Amino acid sequence: MPIHFSNDNGMVITTLAGRVTDDELIGYYKGTDFSSAAFPWRELIDGSSVEEMAITPKGQWMLAAYVLSRSAELSGGKVAMVAGSEMMFGMFRMWEGQRSDMDYEVRVFHDLGFALRWIREHRTPPESS
Repeated sequence: MPIHFSNDNGMVITTLAGRVTDDELIGYYKGTDFSSAAFPWRELIDGSSVEEMAITPKGQWMLAAYVLSRSAELSGGKVAMVAGSEMMFGMFRMWEGQRSDMDYEVRVFHDLGFALRWIREHRTPPESS
């Protein structure tokens, strides 16, 4: 399978490899039990081993609709995306722009170390009254 889930102290690590299709990506997000993820949501998407990202505009739309349906879980979260090629960097940047109206941060990186440092930065949650 070209998509693999792991957990690092509540941070979701999604590893993409080889050829990734719409069905695989959407199936991964809909079929994976993310109950071990911490709040706020933190996810590292490692696309450094992707050879072909076979994601169509329809697939991007379907993924965006699914992510929007989970907006309460993602609110205030952070997603770091690591690209292994310029093609992946461009695709990840398109996703970053598409989800700009959702309440979580996305940053795209070429370097895994920078991505990990950014995602592990803790923000103080707003005081509740």
